[in-house]
Amino acid sequence: LTFSFDDSMAMNPSAKISDFAEVVVAARVSKSGNVVPQRGDLEGVSKALRPGTAGIVVQIANEIQ
Repeated sequence: LTFSFDDSMAMNPSAKISDFAEVVVAARVSKSGNVVPQRGDLEGVSKALRPGTAGIVVQIANEIQ
């Protein structure tokens, strides 16, 4: 899946992605469809990256216990 993030996608307009020296990209697949992480959900997290980094790979391979 190809994706991109920019300041227009910040959850809080006063905390833009470009304001941070490093960010972490996380992806989660919810078994229940609930936004809150729950046991049994699958997730993946990147290492800390500089905003604007290209070619990020997030492998969704961990099960939340």
